[in-house]
Amino acid sequence: MEAKATLDVVKTNSPSQTQQIAKRLAKELRGGDVIALYGNLGLGKTVFAQGIARGLGIKRRILSPTFVFLRSYPFVLKRAWLIFHHLDLYRGKSKNDYVNLGLEELFLPNSIVVIEWAEKIKNFLPKKRIDVKLRIIDDDTRSIKIFTPYSSSDRAKQGNREVSKSKFSINSNNKAVNVLKSGGIVIFPTDTVYGISCRFDNQKAIKRLYQIKGTPQNQPFPILVSKIDQVKSLAIITKIGQQLINKYWPGAITIILPSRHSSAAPQNNTIKVGFRMPDSDLIRFLIDRVGVPIIGTSANIHGQKPVSSFADLDPKIIKLADLAISGECQKGVESTVVDATCTPPKVLRQGAVKLMSLNPVIPAKAGI
Repeated sequence: MEAKATLDVVKTNSPSQTQQIAKRLAKELRGGDVIALYGNLGLGKTVFAQGIARGLGIKRRILSPTFVFLRSYPFVLKRAWLIFHHLDLYRGKSKNDYVNLGLEELFLPNSIVVIEWAEKIKNFLPKKRIDVKLRIIDDDTRSIKIFTPYSSSDRAKQGNREVSKSKFSINSNNKAVNVLKSGGIVIFPTDTVYGISCRFDNQKAIKRLYQIKGTPQNQPFPILVSKIDQVKSLAIITKIGQQLINKYWPGAITIILPSRHSSAAPQNNTIKVGFRMPDSDLIRFLIDRVGVPIIGTSANIHGQKPVSSFADLDPKIIKLADLAISGECQKGVESTVVDATCTPPKVLRQGAVKLMSLNPVIPAKAGI
C-alpha cells in the first residue's frame, strides 16, 4: 500500500484565512492537477476553490457552480494557457448526473480541476490528486487537512511530465490572433475536428480559404462565435434555433439561420448562414481577442476526410496556411448541422450530437 503524503494541516478562523491557505496551495499546482474537496455544508469549500483561483492569477469572479455543476475559466500559468474547472456536485442525484459531465474530458494535462463534494464521485477520481478535508473544530474554527492519496515519490515523478500539446501556448495564441486580425489563415484544433479559419468579414481571406480547400463557391462555410450577441447581429434566431442554442451551445452543433444581410455570409452572399459556438474556452477566448467571429471549416482539402490529429493533416494545407497550431481535438467527430430556417428543422449532417429529423437530406461537408 502506498504511503500518503500529508502536505499541510492548518486551522482557519475566517473566510479570508481559508482563501490565503488555498492561495498557498495554488502556487504548487500545475497542469493536470486535481483537487478534491471534502466536508459538510458551510465549511468553506467554495471559499477554498475561490482562493485557488485567485492564487492561479484568475481575476474573473468565481461563482458557485451548484446549479450548473461546472464552470470553467481559461488562464495563464507559466506562459501557457490552461483551464481552471470548478465542479460542485452537491445537487447530483444519481450516477448518470456525474457520468454525463464527461469527467474524462476534464482530467487533462492542460487543466486544473477543483471538485466540491468529491466523495460523490469517489470511483471516478484519478489516483493522482490532492485531497482537501475541511472539518469543524468549534463555532469559529475549522481545520484543513491537505494530503495526497499516493506516494510523494510518485508526485515527484509527475513533476517531470510533459504538458500536452493540445493546449495553446501564449505565443501560439498571440500569433493566431495577430494572423487572423491581419487577414491571414490559421489551422488549429477544436472541440470537434481540426479547423482552418479566417475572419468572417474579410472577403479576400475567405476567397483564399476557398482556394486552399478547393471548396465549390456555392458551398457556404459556417461561422464560429463566442457570444450569442454575435449571432443576433448577423442572423435572425428562429424559435427552434433558440431552443437548439439553449440546449446544445457551447457544443458540437452548427445551426443554420436566416441571415440579416449579405455581410453575414460574405463568402457567397447566401440568405442562410450556419453558426457554432465551440465547446472550448480557448477557442472562444481567441475569437474574443480577434474581435469578430471567424470562419470555422474543417482543415482538409475538399473531398478528403476531416482529421483530429496534427499528424494527419495534409502537408499541402499546412503549407498554404499562414499558421498551423499542433494539438489534439476532443471529440474527433464533426459537428452536427441543423437547418433551423424551416419547420420542422432538417438535420443536414449527423455528427457529434445525435439528432433525428423527419426530413433527412444529403449531408453537409464543410463545417467543423
